[in-house]
Amino acid sequence: MENIPTVHLEEYINDIVLDIYDPKSDNVTRKSLGEFAGKFLIVFFYPADFTFVCPTELKDLNKAYEEIKDSNGEVVVVSTDTVFSHKRWIETEKLLENFKIQMVSDRK
Repeated sequence: MENIPTVHLEEYINDIVLDIYDPKSDNVTRKSLGEFAGKFLIVFFYPADFTFVCPTELKDLNKAYEEIKDSNGEVVVVSTDTVFSHKRWIETEKLLENFKIQMVSDRK
C-alpha cells in the first residue's frame, strides 16, 4: 500500500491543483488550494456520483452553503468521479437542483 501522509484538522496542506466542476457557472476549471487562502475550507468527501444516499446529504449541505460563505467559509465536495460525471449528475438528479457547491474530481 502507498504511503499516504495523514492530514490533521487545521494543519497546513501543500498547495495542490484541483479539477473542479462549478455548477453555478456550468464550467470545468482548475483551481489551486491556495486560492482558498484566508477562508475556512470545508472539504466534504462522498463515495460516488449517482449513489443512493449522497444526494440527500449534498442537498442539506447546499442549504447551509450561503450561511457558510457569510461566515468566511467555502465548501468543496470531492469524489473520485470525473468532472464530467459531476456535471451529468447535477443535470439529472432532481435533489441537486440549484446546487451551488464546487465539485472536485480526485481520480487518485
